[in-house]
Amino acid sequence: MKQLRRPFVLAIAMSVALAAPAFASLASDTFQDVPAGHWAEVGVAEVAIKRDLMRGYPDGTFRGDKPFTRFQFVDSLVSLLKEFETLSKTSWRPIDHPMNSYADVKPGADRDRVLAIANDYGLFEGVPDVTPDRFNGEKTVTRYEMAKIIDNLLRLAESKDLVRPRGKVGDGPTFSDVSPKDWAYRDVLDVSQRYKVMVGFPDGTFRGPEELTRYQYAQAISQTVPQIRELIAETGRQKEAESLSASPRRYQDLTPLRLELDSGVTGGLPASGNGQMLQALGMRYVRYAGSWFFLSDTRLQLQSGALAGLGSGSSSGTALDETFGVMVQVPMLGPVQLQPYLGLRAYADFAPGESYLFMGPGVGAVGYLRPGNGPWGLFLKGGLSSMLLGSQLAGGNPTTPNPSGLILYSSEAGVEYHVTPKLAVTAGLNVWEAPVGYLTGETRFGKANQTGLALGVQLGF
Repeated sequence: MKQLRRPFVLAIAMSVALAAPAFASLASDTFQDVPAGHWAEVGVAEVAIKRDLMRGYPDGTFRGDKPFTRFQFVDSLVSLLKEFETLSKTSWRPIDHPMNSYADVKPGADRDRVLAIANDYGLFEGVPDVTPDRFNGEKTVTRYEMAKIIDNLLRLAESKDLVRPRGKVGDGPTFSDVSPKDWAYRDVLDVSQRYKVMVGFPDGTFRGPEELTRYQYAQAISQTVPQIRELIAETGRQKEAESLSASPRRYQDLTPLRLELDSGVTGGLPASGNGQMLQALGMRYVRYAGSWFFLSDTRLQLQSGALAGLGSGSSSGTALDETFGVMVQVPMLGPVQLQPYLGLRAYADFAPGESYLFMGPGVGAVGYLRPGNGPWGLFLKGGLSSMLLGSQLAGGNPTTPNPSGLILYSSEAGVEYHVTPKLAVTAGLNVWEAPVGYLTGETRFGKANQTGLALGVQLGF
């Protein structure tokens, strides 16, 4: 008979065997009555040492062959709930719960724990011999009772959308010794077919009326807990994916930070007709902060010729382009999200010999399209700025008037691929141009432009 009990494992659907030699030696070292190589050694180490789901005895023994009682199950459930609520980052406690008195549970720590599990969470509802006045805490837990309580636990989490079923009743293993007449029939089907966290024996039985020993519970719960943890994680991933695909998708919420490295060419055409095409390499920081709809787009450019050097003939230069402002949320147009903005734009060009700063109001919009709610997305941005304020910062002829009349328009378009919901890679093309030009001294630029190819990374917080 003992050989029939040893293979007992409430195995987990799709579980991986827990082979941990370090736990095995630790269990036998910690509990003097758990021999090395014992069939439940790994389970004891997992629940009693690693997860603190079971307690040993003061004399250093585990007493694994002793019955596993309801009082002991309560202790384990207290630790389980703490672990699962930490993982979910929310309380599993329902709004409505029973008010049992349990006159047979004496005042003290045991009573506090029993009332917390049975009343605050309602996990013992529907368990035979548990009445509003009696808990019968010394009674040994059966396999049916374990299935019932685990089912109560998961149904409670499902009601809060913290776990979601992996299947449906009728889609999973069946047991030759479980029939619709059994009191825990529905619970067994739930944990084995809907949630897929427990199965029975290799011979196709569940053996529900059989009472658990401490060894059997340790082995069973050591395999059940990882599956419940994974079920919680699966649900979290499903909800996050649904949020990305179904909820209103504000561009700035999805991509609060984009870092780009771009390379391209700039061109200028003075009135004299001497054109120039200059290589440019830039680093860009873009942030769209969702709660305040704040736009900040900063670009630092190193180039082989100063764009706003105004004919100085410089062979190198640095430019700083900044757009900032407040965005306005527009209702979704199908899969398209559009966010107009109003703000300021500043452009500074630093070249050997002379430097300039332009600043003025700007308007524009940011758009986002995710076809089919898949991982691919398209983004675009367009803007128009009037550089009403111009100033020569350094160099040049002190008698030269400050530059004025500069109009800038810019646009960019690109694609992004979401590696994860909060991490995406991007590639795009950005162009800006000054079609009206600017005037300083005797030199008038009829056109200035820049074209760049950008590769970047988007991060979400």
